[in-house]
Amino acid sequence: MWYILSLWLFSRYLLSKLQRLIRKFLWGSTYFKNVRPKAAWQTIISPTSQGGLGLVDPLMQCKALLAKFIVRGLLPGNEPWKMLLQLRMKEVFPKTRGGWTKSL
Repeated sequence: MWYILSLWLFSRYLLSKLQRLIRKFLWGSTYFKNVRPKAAWQTIISPTSQGGLGLVDPLMQCKALLAKFIVRGLLPGNEPWKMLLQLRMKEVFPKTRGGWTKSL
């Protein structure tokens, strides 16, 4: 799962399905028996030092892995995947002053 998330940003729908699977696993739900969650999602992903369960939030992990992928792509080298990444980044870079477009 982390390998796929390191290369591809999941849609909100897929991330919510993933969160649902994690919650069902934690609280012992099965296909035939639903169990009510015993803690909020924010508590589940909070660090144990703050009273949470310390699980990794898939959305935040996905963003971190994608950022790492971009940083590795900007390092020196002529690998084909780096050249493609740099080309694609030039296509979405703002050409005028102002912020990024909403499509990003």
